[in-house]
Amino acid sequence: MTGDERATTATGERRTSVTATGGGRTDGAPAEGTAAGGESARGVPTTGGPAGGASAGGASAGGASAGRTSAGGASAGRTSAGGASAGRTSAGRTSAGRTSAGRTSAGRTSAGGASAGGALSALHRDGYLVLPDLLDPGECRRIRTELTPVLGPAGRDPFRSRHIRRVYGVLHNTRATDPLIDHPRVLALLDRLLLPNYLLSQLEVVEVGAGAPARPPGYDDRPYPLPRPRPALSIAALWALDAGTALTVWPGSHRWPAGDPTAPGVPLTPPPGSCAIVLGTLWHARPPQPSTSLTITAHYCEPWLRTREAFALSPGRHVARQLSNRARRMLGYSIHPPDLGLVDGVHPYRLFS
Repeated sequence: MTGDERATTATGERRTSVTATGGGRTDGAPAEGTAAGGESARGVPTTGGPAGGASAGGASAGGASAGRTSAGGASAGRTSAGGASAGRTSAGRTSAGRTSAGRTSAGRTSAGGASAGGALSALHRDGYLVLPDLLDPGECRRIRTELTPVLGPAGRDPFRSRHIRRVYGVLHNTRATDPLIDHPRVLALLDRLLLPNYLLSQLEVVEVGAGAPARPPGYDDRPYPLPRPRPALSIAALWALDAGTALTVWPGSHRWPAGDPTAPGVPLTPPPGSCAIVLGTLWHARPPQPSTSLTITAHYCEPWLRTREAFALSPGRHVARQLSNRARRMLGYSIHPPDLGLVDGVHPYRLFS
C-alpha cells in the first residue's frame, strides 16, 4: 500500500495452483537443482537464458512468454490486466464513472476467497484479490504480540498522522514477519505475475489507530514514471491481523489511463488472517478508521527496478543468513539475466559461502 500501508487464467495460459510455488515446491523454495530465474540450487546463475529475461519457461523482459502471464502484459491469446479480452471493459474509462462498482463488488473476491482455479482471472479482472485463512487466530495474536514492542511511538514521523505507529527496519528488528515474506500461497501468484528473480521492494508494519483520517486515492506504482495504462511493475501483499482493517478500492482501475478516480470506490475489509493481493496500478485509498488495526505489507517489484528499501545495506548479511534461500534472493542476493546484481564480478549468493 502507499503511505501508511501499503488467480483460472485465460484461454491459452498454463494452469497453476495457488497452493504451490513455481518449481513444484510448497515451501517457497525452487525445486531441487534449480531456482527461480535461471539460478542453480546453490544460487549461482545458470547459462543459456536470453539476455533480457528468463528462459522459455519464464517470462521475457518485455512481457510474458508462452508459459507465463504478466500483470497486465500477457502475450497474444491471453487476457492481460492492462487490456481486457473481448467482451470485457477496455483499458479506458468504464461507463459508470470509471468504476464498475455496480458490477464488481469487493465481495466478489473477498467473500470466501477465490478458488485455486479462478484466482488469477479474478486478480486480472479486479486488480486485487483476498486470500482468506492463511493465518489462524493464534498466529495473528503471536505476530501482533511480537511486533507491538517495536512499533514506533505515535507521531515519531512528522510526515505521518499522529494516529499511525510503524516499525522501521522490520527485518533488522524482528523475525515475526519472516514466514509472510515467502508464504507459498502468495509466491504462487507472484511467480505468474512478475519476472523471475523479482525482489522484495519494501516491508511495512503499520498500526492505524481509531480516528485516523482518510487517506486520498493513489496507487503503488506511482514512483515509476511510465504512462498508463501499463502492466503493474509492483504487487503488494497486505496481511490483516485485526478485524478493523479497511480499504477503499476501485475494481478494474488497474486498466485505467492517467487520471484520478471520479466515482466512489467500494469497501474492502480483509478478515483477520487473510492476505490482500493488490496490483501496483490499482487505485485504492484508506477510509476513516473506526478502530485500531495492524497490517503487514510486503511490496514486491520487477527485478530490474530500484526497490523502495535498500535491503542490500540493511538488514545486511548477518540477518539475511537467518532467512530462507527464497527470501535472500528477494533481498537482492540474486542475478537477473544476464548480469544485473553482480558483486565484484560474481554472483552475490557467493557472499554466504
